Amino acid sequence: MNFLKKLACFTLAATVMVLSFCGCHKKGEIALKIGETDFTTGMYIAALYEEGLIALSKIDTTDLDTSKEGYYRSQKIDGKVFGDYATDNTLDSLKKIVALEKYMKKYDIKLTDEEEKSIKENYTMLWNKKFLYNEEENYSLGKYLENNGVSKDTYLKIMRGIQIEENAFDKMYGKEGKKAIADEEIKKYFTENYVVYNSVASSNYSEKTDEEKAEIKAKYQDLESKINAGTVSFEDAYKELVALDSTGEGTETSAEDQTPQDYYANKDDEDTYKTVSEIANNSAKLVVSDDNSTITLYYKKDINADKNGITTYDETIRHSMKDEEFNNDLKAIMKDLKVTNYKSALSAVKIDKIDFHAYMEVYQTALNELTGTMSY
Repeated sequence: MNFLKKLACFTLAATVMVLSFCGCHKKGEIALKIGETDFTTGMYIAALYEEGLIALSKIDTTDLDTSKEGYYRSQKIDGKVFGDYATDNTLDSLKKIVALEKYMKKYDIKLTDEEEKSIKENYTMLWNKKFLYNEEENYSLGKYLENNGVSKDTYLKIMRGIQIEENAFDKMYGKEGKKAIADEEIKKYFTENYVVYNSVASSNYSEKTDEEKAEIKAKYQDLESKINAGTVSFEDAYKELVALDSTGEGTETSAEDQTPQDYYANKDDEDTYKTVSEIANNSAKLVVSDDNSTITLYYKKDINADKNGITTYDETIRHSMKDEEFNNDLKAIMKDLKVTNYKSALSAVKIDKIDFHAYMEVYQTALNELTGTMSY
């Protein structure tokens, strides 16, 4: 369910009705006209909830009392207070929906019936998923949204509009896209911007005494030297260090535990990328943290000989190479879109009355029940 990966997650403190959250609005009332496309108040609210989720995910809550109602409202994101950030991005989100349709028409891009069906089914499952919440059985995201002015059809329309961005990108720059990137260019980008490596670390190193740490460090240094001298393979060193790590723990290591995994880092993973990129191919480097709490032996492999990473990261690479071009095309369309606000309809949406944290928790519960994961 890739559609869930880009969405935010949320609990409901109390069941509330639309009058208390969003104000009273007429069903089907037009709130915005963007280009030639009308958006009802319900559609605006649905988009606003989604942007609220994204805004919440950008707030550092470390020093905030998240049990306090509206704790996030005074927080700033990219220089804007929460409410302004969410409403500005909601307008941009709706403009992008219109721009995407125009973009797809311009390049004769169409979703297949199967793709349309998949999007609808995925979000319908999320809408319908039942769970026990606040002692109420058979609660759902759908029930929450309906209580707050968003019908199922409205929700599905907005989520489809958001989701097709990925479809449009793939149909333009994917392997079979109209502007497909040549395999040689993908390979070149991969080898110039990624590193592939193995690593092994002492899992309980920080708990050791200074004397024990010195013994472990000496062992790691010895194996580092032997690997670089070509007298020991990293695979054998890995097995030895994994066995050392489990000594005295009363545990046995499986065959899988004794096989080093290939890991990849790109320039976005600044620390790891810098560490590994400075190692010669087929060589090892020992890294001990400044506070002597962690110890890791890295082994750099030849990225040019790698067979798996380019497949695993194909989609990520395409986005890295073409996101700017794609987004600039959309922004150019968005810039020319005329926006008409129907203030009487928009005034019914009271953003300070919307409990985005409550929605976040309901969304999180629905997502967790559907996918079994709590990741955003």
